[in-house]
Amino acid sequence: MSAYSLFLFHVNREDQLLDALNSSRDVIDNLAIIDNSSNADLGDEWHGAKVIRPSVPLSWSQSMNFAFRLTEERGGGIMMYMHSDAIAEPGVHLQLVERARRAVSEGEKWGAFFTSSGDVLSAHNLKMWKDIGPLDTTLPMYFSDNDYYHRMKKAGWGITRLELPVQHIGSQTINSSEEWLKRNHITFPLYQSYYRQKWGGDPGNEVFETPFNWGKK
Repeated sequence: MSAYSLFLFHVNREDQLLDALNSSRDVIDNLAIIDNSSNADLGDEWHGAKVIRPSVPLSWSQSMNFAFRLTEERGGGIMMYMHSDAIAEPGVHLQLVERARRAVSEGEKWGAFFTSSGDVLSAHNLKMWKDIGPLDTTLPMYFSDNDYYHRMKKAGWGITRLELPVQHIGSQTINSSEEWLKRNHITFPLYQSYYRQKWGGDPGNEVFETPFNWGKK
């Protein structure tokens, strides 16, 4: 049976983090919070969940790579993550684990399983990540997921959406912070330009077969 780890990435809004955590109680023994907040410290344990605090706050793409590394170190094959502004219905986590484990046992070439709100709560295949390589940390947040899932699909790793109910109160990390709003206003067009340079078009309209059209004349 393939082992799994679930991670919550925290930046701000401890109230919403607690809601997400409370909806994840059935898998709390396999759960860890990656604390990327800049002005708070949750300690080593927070409301019954293990807390990992990196030496510096990590971006989303860095957090994903870190979560995959931790999953591998723990001997697992399934990395799950959940947005800290999401709430899962009872039993959803275990149903997601069961589906991912079945895919492993049946030898499916699966990359990720989404729930009703997309990757807000999702399971990811460690073998896929080792095959396509780490997430591109040049893209800290926006467009990083587009790049990651585009690479996944190009390499033939399937992405399946499961109708498992998860509520998402979106963009709370940014909308709850004037600093993050200003940062996003400045950097969003920069990362969009980078993505276009990397794939020859916006998400959904990529034209390059290789990143930055490498190897093409």
